[in-house]
Amino acid sequence: MSHILALGLNPAYQKSLVFEELSVGHVNRAKKLRVTVGGKGQTFAKAARILSPSSTILAQFLGGFTGSWVKHQVAQSTIDLPNADKFNISVETKDPTRTCTTLLCEKTKQMTELIDPSPQISSNEKQTMIQCINDCLTNENIKAIAICGTAPGNVPQSFYANIARLKPSNCLVLLDSYKGVQEVLGTKMVDILKINIDELFALAKTIVTENIPSTVHGCVNACFKAFSLKYIALTDGPKNSYLYQNVEKIASSQVLKSTEKCFTYKMPSIDVVNPIGAGDTASAVFVYYLVNSPNMPVHQAFRNGLAAACASCLSINGAEFTLEEMERMYGRIRVHKSDGIVGSISPQSKL
Repeated sequence: MSHILALGLNPAYQKSLVFEELSVGHVNRAKKLRVTVGGKGQTFAKAARILSPSSTILAQFLGGFTGSWVKHQVAQSTIDLPNADKFNISVETKDPTRTCTTLLCEKTKQMTELIDPSPQISSNEKQTMIQCINDCLTNENIKAIAICGTAPGNVPQSFYANIARLKPSNCLVLLDSYKGVQEVLGTKMVDILKINIDELFALAKTIVTENIPSTVHGCVNACFKAFSLKYIALTDGPKNSYLYQNVEKIASSQVLKSTEKCFTYKMPSIDVVNPIGAGDTASAVFVYYLVNSPNMPVHQAFRNGLAAACASCLSINGAEFTLEEMERMYGRIRVHKSDGIVGSISPQSKL
C-alpha cells in the first residue's frame, strides 16, 4: 500500500480557550477549554487519516509530559492497524514538547495564538530522526513526503534539505512552510509549495533582492524560476484560493500531468467555529488524492483539499470533518481557469 510520510517535527500540546468576548489588558474567563494535539504535521496526519487510517506515517520529536500525551493521542488513529507502531515515528527528546494556546473570541470571531518556545533538539536526537526517516523511505512504499511547518529552533535548514534529497523515485514532496526553507527549496526536490498569500510575499522577499514583486503572479513566477517547483497552491482564509502550475516543469515530467496554468477557487461563505488546522487539512487531503487517485486532475485534488478545510472549520476540534460535509463543501466551491500565470485572473470557464 502507498503511504504519505508527514514530517511533524515541531508538535504541540494544544489548548483552545473560547471566550464570549476577549478584552486585552483585563481578566478574561473562558467558557470552554479543549486540549488537543497541535503542530502542522500532526494536524496533517489527523486529517489524512480520516480518509484512511493507514494513509500516513508521522515523524515527530516528543518529550516530557506534554510529549507523552501527544504520543498517546496521535496513536489512537492507527491503534487498530496491523503493525500500528510503524505509523508513528516518535524520537524522544530531553526537552518537553511545547504548549500552544489558542484564544477564540465568539464576539469578533477572531483568533489569537500564544506559542511556547520550541524545544532544543540534541545532535543525537537529530541523527536518530534522520536514521528513522531513511529506514522508513527504504522499507515502506512512500509516494509523498509532506514537510509541515518549521523545524524546532536549533534544527538547521539543512535538516529538511537532507530529507528531501532522500526521496525515492516517483515520490512527490510537498512543502507547507515559508520560514527557513530556502535550502530545502534549493535542492529542487520540492514539487508542491502550499502556503498562504501573505507567506508567499514574505518568501518572495527572501529570494528577490531587486524589483520585489508586488503581485501574487510576480511572486509565483519568482518562486517557479528560483526553485523549479511544479505547483504552488495558495490559500487566503475565506477569500479566493489559487493553484498555479509551472507548465514548462510539468511538460517535462511524468508526474502530476496537467495542461492548465492557473485555477482560481471561490470559497463558500461559512459560519466558522474553529479555523485552526484548516490549512493543514487542505494540504493533507490534497496530497491524499494525488497519491491515491493518480488519474484525478491536480486541480480537482486541490479542490477536495479545500472542501475538507472548509468542513473542518465547522468543528470545534479543528482538522475534523465528515466525508458528507466535505462533499457538500466541494459542491459549493466555484472553480475558474485562466490562460496565463502572469496576466490577470479573469474567469473564463466554470468547472
